[in-house]
Amino acid sequence: MNIYTFKDHINNIEILSQFLLIANEENDENKLFSFFNVLADFI
Repeated sequence: MNIYTFKDHINNIEILSQFLLIANEENDENKLFSFFNVLADFI
């Protein structure tokens, strides 16, 4: 994995983390479920 793609991967994790925080604040289980579906695609 080169540095460019690794940095992109970190950026994606940060974006997903923000999405998770928003889902938690809104207490929206559907958004939370969507987040984990998206996260599964990264693993």
